[in-house]
Amino acid sequence: AGVKMPFTSDCSLYEVRPLAKSTKRLLIGTIPDKEPEPVAWTNSYKKSRIFYTSLGHPDDFGNAQFRRLLINAVFWAMNKPVPKPKETK
Repeated sequence: AGVKMPFTSDCSLYEVRPLAKSTKRLLIGTIPDKEPEPVAWTNSYKKSRIFYTSLGHPDDFGNAQFRRLLINAVFWAMNKPVPKPKETK
């Protein structure tokens, strides 16, 4: 139930680097003439699972792949199985 690539968004690209070495980058954003920036990543802290995204412009919520990213992230953070797409609305 992964996010299909390529994933596109027309929102701004925020600078979030540097990230901790333990961070797992999930999506990298690019804009011409700028350095690529992570736009979604995971990490852990003690027993907690952390998900972050700089995406979230109102238009992003109309993108099924963005909604799938958020669903996957919530279930991953809860350490629960990710539901298949037809099980979510």
